[in-house]
Amino acid sequence: LAKLKEINPELLKRVDAAMEEKNKNIMVKKTDAIDGRSVLAGILKRMDGQDEESVIRRISETDPELGADIRQRLFTYEDIVNADDKSLQEKLRTMEDVQIAFVIAGKTPEFREKLLSNVSSNRRASILDEEERHKPMLKTDVEKETSLFFSALRRAWEDGTLIIKGRGEEYV
Repeated sequence: LAKLKEINPELLKRVDAAMEEKNKNIMVKKTDAIDGRSVLAGILKRMDGQDEESVIRRISETDPELGADIRQRLFTYEDIVNADDKSLQEKLRTMEDVQIAFVIAGKTPEFREKLLSNVSSNRRASILDEEERHKPMLKTDVEKETSLFFSALRRAWEDGTLIIKGRGEEYV
């Protein structure tokens, strides 16, 4: 935030309120280290999408690496678990079973179930077969497929074609 030239006062009030709330919820010893990037990502997640994008864009203008890191921290496994099924199904249709197998490999049961519940039962069985057939999987291969998957969903969310419950707007 210190690198930004101009900032909307309302945005600053929101950041201040979010930081105060976070401070109430944690007790930090003087010797504890705080990951500022994660804290900022947590604050930005509570803001509406336009303000979030505005802050990230300004950060990226002065420090592209920092902007990319914060953008990546903003989109988490929890977001995918909370994503609307329709958008997720559209993305999964474009992927091969083996790609999905790599994406779900080593993930939480909740994340795995979210993806597997958004494909047909026959495809689910095929994905699980692919996962079993490719074990053990190289961590770099799993990370690569997961990164591609997350990037596509993050772009969809930024474009407004992916809805994530609890992020930004409220839906009925």
